[in-house]
Amino acid sequence: FKSSSLSTELFYHRDYHTFYNADSAIAESSSEISRLNNEGKITQNYGVNINYKMLSGGRKPDIQWLNTAQIFETNINQKEQELNSTLRFLTKARKFSIYGDLAFDYIGFNQGLDSGKIFQSSQIFVDFKPRIQFFHKATNLDVKAGFNVTYNNNTNDSSNGVFVNPYVYAEKGIKGLEMTAYGGIDGGLQKNSIRRIHNQMPFFSENMTISNAFEQINGFFGLKGKISSKSLFNIDFGGNVISNQLMFASALDTNIRKMDSLNPIRITYNDISTMYFRVGAEYIIGEKLKVGAKMRLNNFSADNDVWHLPALTYNIYATSTPFESIMIELGINGTGRRYNQILSYYESSNEPHLKKVSLDGIMNLYTRLDYRFNGKGRIWVQGTNLLNKNYQDFYGYTTYGLSLMGGISLGLF
Repeated sequence: FKSSSLSTELFYHRDYHTFYNADSAIAESSSEISRLNNEGKITQNYGVNINYKMLSGGRKPDIQWLNTAQIFETNINQKEQELNSTLRFLTKARKFSIYGDLAFDYIGFNQGLDSGKIFQSSQIFVDFKPRIQFFHKATNLDVKAGFNVTYNNNTNDSSNGVFVNPYVYAEKGIKGLEMTAYGGIDGGLQKNSIRRIHNQMPFFSENMTISNAFEQINGFFGLKGKISSKSLFNIDFGGNVISNQLMFASALDTNIRKMDSLNPIRITYNDISTMYFRVGAEYIIGEKLKVGAKMRLNNFSADNDVWHLPALTYNIYATSTPFESIMIELGINGTGRRYNQILSYYESSNEPHLKKVSLDGIMNLYTRLDYRFNGKGRIWVQGTNLLNKNYQDFYGYTTYGLSLMGGISLGLF
């Protein structure tokens, strides 16, 4: 075992979220709606990671075997089990390397229906992502090529089968400059599940159809390098086409449901195409301070229905290490204007119709302090929304004032 290691990790995470009721009908609604109004939505995620790593050296492949078993459950009769096993390999030769992933995923989930019955469905994924890498030192050319291949069997959706996308990435140093031009194409199937959707947007309650987004193609071209000895930059342009992109809207049709009293957000899937621009820079001041900024602009196709997806995201930050054991970060991140779809009524006839509304952009001032001790422990404290503003990540759900959180981690062995 001189060149191998085995690690095991147990984890448990619990969340509590409150629905913002829209009217007083909850008191007269079903027991399920009344319970959610009183208790809120409670979720638990727990499981185990078991990882094995073997460094062979020479021409034998290095291997990592990563395994996870976890359960995600809510107090609204949703329970999901997920098993993942990934074999990661790397073989190096004089002029090229071969590496990649072979992974298996099983996701099974139960959802309670209004009738009291349990709806069961499952997904199976088999992913194979082989890569070959060439590097020509004389011309400073680095090329990676391969495929993203995914087999998916989803009992809750008809879009099953094998999905294949090419993967190509190349970069070349520019002679006489400390800069590199790069570009590539990729794509592939993106997994969805109740847990993944909850991590993006927790304010849902209805029984869901789980579909997986498929990025048919993503292409990009850019430039990165040094502006000076202490500064770095990157800038690129790209575009992609995605089918079944996960989105969130307050209303999808003009039907009125009893769950509407809770004011939940609906889950939908739309096809979109996007052109994007990304830029970033980082500058080192002295030995203990680093400042940087990142920005992304998205230009969605004019005929796309795009809900809660921002056209602008950005982050401006500064990190300092005044002492070896202390790290301090201060920054501003934010998003631009987003759009939502709601159910509205005509004043003349009181007939329902769908209406497009906008959400203002968000600017969040945050800070974080990390303290490491004895090489085996870490204490951290984080504050967000330090300007004490009210804003909405999701329509109808306002974040009020600043928040503070902290934690501690210990390595016992």
